[in-house]
Amino acid sequence: MKIFLVVAALAVLANASILNHRGLPEDLQDFLALVPVDQIVELTSDYYQHDAEFQYAVHYLQGREFAAVWDQLFALDEIQDLLRYLDHGGLNVYSVLNRIAEALGLSQLKPVRVLVGRGRTGGLNGFLDDVRALLPEQQIMDLYEQKMGSSEEFKALTDRLRHADFQELVELYKNSKEVQSLFNELRQHGIEVDKIVRLIADFFGWGLTL
Repeated sequence: MKIFLVVAALAVLANASILNHRGLPEDLQDFLALVPVDQIVELTSDYYQHDAEFQYAVHYLQGREFAAVWDQLFALDEIQDLLRYLDHGGLNVYSVLNRIAEALGLSQLKPVRVLVGRGRTGGLNGFLDDVRALLPEQQIMDLYEQKMGSSEEFKALTDRLRHADFQELVELYKNSKEVQSLFNELRQHGIEVDKIVRLIADFFGWGLTL
C-alpha cells in the first residue's frame, strides 16, 4: 500500500545515510535520535489499517485537491529558498519529500541547483495525540536550548527561520481555495489548524496576520 511508503519516509529521516555528519546535519541528527521512529511507523500502520477517519485523510492526501496545494506550496520562492538552504547545508530534503510525493502520487520536487504496546485514541486528533505521547518533549526542548548555545550552524538555521519573510506563504493561506478547503477539512475533524499556525508563527516570531 502507498501509505507504507509514506511511513517509510519517516524512517528515512532517522537514517544517518541521508545526513552528512558535519555541522547542521549532525545537529539535526541529535534531535532525530530522540524520535522513536519505529514506534511511530508501527502506530501509523495500525491507524491506517483500523481507523476509518485516518484512512479518509490518507485518501484525501492522494487526491487532486491536495496535489494542487502541494504544487502551490513548493512553487513559492520562500519555500524554494528554504529547501535550497537546507540542501546546501547537507540535508537531502528533496530525497525525503520526493519519497512522500511518490507515495501520494504528487509532483516530484527538483533541487533548485530528499504499533507500540498501547491502544489507539482514534481519529486524526487521536493520531496526533498518540504520536506526541511517544515524543520525549522535555528532552527535545533541552537539546534545542543546548544547540542554540553550542552550535553556530543550528543557531544560524533558527535565525534564518525567525527572520524569514513568509508573506507569500500567508497570501497562499488566504487566497488559495485548495488550501482553504484543506484547512476546512482539518477543522471538520476537530484539528485546530489556525491555532497550530499561530503557535508556529509566534515561536519563530514571524508576526503574521492571518
